[in-house]
Amino acid sequence: MALSGPPPPPVSRFTSTAPPRSPAELVSLVSNYLFDLFDANSMDEYKALEALEDQCMPHTDPESDEFSFAQQELHATFVRLLESYVEAYIRSLGRTLADFYEALRELKGGSGAPMLDASDCLDTLYEMEDIRCWIDGVKARVRYKRLHAQGVS
Repeated sequence: MALSGPPPPPVSRFTSTAPPRSPAELVSLVSNYLFDLFDANSMDEYKALEALEDQCMPHTDPESDEFSFAQQELHATFVRLLESYVEAYIRSLGRTLADFYEALRELKGGSGAPMLDASDCLDTLYEMEDIRCWIDGVKARVRYKRLHAQGVS
């Protein structure tokens, strides 16, 4: 189950040459990076995460509610990889994870677009760290691939 080395540090179309000027700008950039990562589906980082999920598929029974040790290990690897991508992106902005966490805390009780970006970041990261959410995605891919292997469109 060894994963080849992670891809190079993330490069998002939202990368700016100057560090973000405010907590709201930092959180907005990270929110956009996460959107690029999971919704655009074309970044090298996404492909590496998808390959890791593919490694889990042979160990996945889509009808089971239990997690195997192999699934737990692969999920832990997935979380570490995702966290390394987010951290590398934040560093590419000239900021640290501590800066990002502080920005989230500052925006937590606010309103408007900055608070929505903060909520989007937190929701995405919480979902990825939740093995149940992650394995549900893997199960859906197993079902999809089985259906297409049987010629169902």
